[in-house]
Amino acid sequence: MEIIGYHGTATKNVESILNNGFKLSTDIENEQWLGDGVYFFCDGVPPKPYWAARKWAIAEAWDNLNYTYKYRDYTILESMISLKTENFIDLTEKDGLETFNYLRDKFIQKIKESKKCITNTSVSPKDGHIINLAVQNRIIPKLDAVKGNFYIKFTDERICKANFRTPNCTVLSVRDINSIKYTKIIQRETI
Repeated sequence: MEIIGYHGTATKNVESILNNGFKLSTDIENEQWLGDGVYFFCDGVPPKPYWAARKWAIAEAWDNLNYTYKYRDYTILESMISLKTENFIDLTEKDGLETFNYLRDKFIQKIKESKKCITNTSVSPKDGHIINLAVQNRIIPKLDAVKGNFYIKFTDERICKANFRTPNCTVLSVRDINSIKYTKIIQRETI
């Protein structure tokens, strides 16, 4: 199966990506939506994935601590990702959701058996944490990518402090960077 994904990033990162490939984001703080991986927007929930990548690059440029832009020039990249269906979890489909719900139920069961409740909500498990644990513990022996629908706060949503639950984009986390067959520049822009 082949998926075209769009990645929005600061223009200063593009030369390294094109010459050396993407760097895997690791989920040290369990904040990644789908665990470790290179993140792309792909077809699924509107808007078009190109626009979601563009909105992401703009939103991520803003530095909340210093009230300034971390970068003004950004680039949208397009990548072709080639995946084996047996190494792919699609959380936009029934089978993928059943797999994830099984993993989540097992995680909750382990917590209950240990009789240690999570009291600090800042470290409470999220979807990406469950996926990473399943891979680390070899419950899922080979996982190349995970796809899911999410509500992401882009610039307007952040400004308005909107906190909806209905997804506004489809995200693909590619764990096996060898699955990324090509990457090219689609557009360079300035904020």
